[in-house]
Amino acid sequence: MLPIKILVSLYLILPAVFGYMGNLKLSLPKPPWYNQHFEKVRQWEPTTYAAIVFGLTTMAFFLVGFLAMSGMKLGNKLLISVLVANCLAALTFLYFYWDAAKLWSKYGGGLKALFVPSALAVTALSKIYSDAGIAELSGLAPQDLPSAQLFLTLIFTPIIWLMALSLAMGYLSLPLTLILLIRSLIHDHRRKNKESDDRSKNWNSHITAIVAIALCTIFSLTIMTKVVSKSVYEPRLRQAIAFSSFHLSTTFCGLPEVKNVYVAPMSDDRAALAIPDSKQAYRFVAISCESDKISNQEARELINEVIANDRNRSTGS
Repeated sequence: MLPIKILVSLYLILPAVFGYMGNLKLSLPKPPWYNQHFEKVRQWEPTTYAAIVFGLTTMAFFLVGFLAMSGMKLGNKLLISVLVANCLAALTFLYFYWDAAKLWSKYGGGLKALFVPSALAVTALSKIYSDAGIAELSGLAPQDLPSAQLFLTLIFTPIIWLMALSLAMGYLSLPLTLILLIRSLIHDHRRKNKESDDRSKNWNSHITAIVAIALCTIFSLTIMTKVVSKSVYEPRLRQAIAFSSFHLSTTFCGLPEVKNVYVAPMSDDRAALAIPDSKQAYRFVAISCESDKISNQEARELINEVIANDRNRSTGS
């Protein structure tokens, strides 16, 4: 039901609302103050837009925190969404504040040289963690579940990148904050003879950057702490293992067919069962499995029968 609501909103309701608002904006007469303020807004720099969005998301965070402290029950998804939105808004503001595009044009070559060994290290770590996760959660050898190895490696790669970036941001937050404080003091000292409004605007920009670094660091580390908690990752990784490797019915091993219980065949007449569990999502049990096999003679007879049927159809047509 949720995908249907999203599709209806994206392709029917939102276009109609935006079209109606655009029609009103073009047809209704506008007072002089509208054009004056609209021109001021259009002349804003990207840093100003990013600062406004960051301020709104920060207000939303404090509002949600106040509601949670007052006893209102809020879902974890809402809290995580607010944290992620605030963190992304802070990063966007810092991107424009530091003029990251110009810094990348100057120092991008050195960063690209560091990216290759970092990518190799992350790939190796994700492979190690995927094998360890399969062995810990399923009790099976990782090489017996190659699809789960591949899928968990794909899952762990962005998680390791995000964890590394969060830790790097945590270590760099203190020196960056000191640099911003010194920069703001020097900048304010140089402009002390200028207009007070311009000086306060630059000061506010520096203070916003300091707050953005602090909140982004705290929120990113908080989100990573939630992600790596056992209660969060364990059931989801069990679901990923079951989804990637367990596809066959229990009748493959001569067992009675059971709904939502699937089999992953392994070597040496072995297999594993994925059994749904209310607490752990899935339990994995290794069993002996002798699938129904036919002899080579029976296989030849079956193939000849299929060929004969095809010839009869072609002759009849």
